[in-house]
Amino acid sequence: MSRSLQVGDRTLVVMILWGAGFAPVLAVAARLSVAIAMAPLVTALLATAAALISLGLSSGFGSTFVAVIALANIAAIAVLRRKGLDSIDTGGGLVPIGVAVAVGVLAGMALKVPPVSWDARSIWLFQSEWIAQGGDGFRAALENDAFAFAHRDYPKLVPAVGAIALSFSADDYSLGQFAFGVLSISGVTTLVAVVLWASRRLSPAVELPAVVES
Repeated sequence: MSRSLQVGDRTLVVMILWGAGFAPVLAVAARLSVAIAMAPLVTALLATAAALISLGLSSGFGSTFVAVIALANIAAIAVLRRKGLDSIDTGGGLVPIGVAVAVGVLAGMALKVPPVSWDARSIWLFQSEWIAQGGDGFRAALENDAFAFAHRDYPKLVPAVGAIALSFSADDYSLGQFAFGVLSISGVTTLVAVVLWASRRLSPAVELPAVVES
């Protein structure tokens, strides 16, 4: 795969992971900083829901994921229209951090992705392949005792994110690993925000960096 194609695929993965979950978070939290931090995590939850629905309906993962994302965003837009855009808090200190994270991820696209480790390849990305195949393939893999080494009972949130990437490039595990990296960045950013927010709430007398508005 050419370098330009790799960068294009990674750009697409970033756009999907951040774009699909942004409006739903914004509608619920009404805070721009939270939406920037949590969007990939919410996309992962929606992808997990799509994987389970495709399993139950024996439908394709890609089409089910698109339907779930569309419904979630239609509902989010309806909520935002009812609340009004002036209800959104845009002044949180996490905004510059979120932008910096996004820029860092985009800059990292041009860098070589490290080799996929054994656990990632034999468990998480292997399960991503099952999900990307759609409901029938997913079910067959879950019922196949030969795949016991892949820990079939593990949660499907991470594999669902990998399935998004593998839907574009089924033979490129490094793209799936890149998607895991984006999810990890979102998780760490969200965790830092929650810890700082909780610290400010529990210890108002202690001066902490103004990352999250109380």
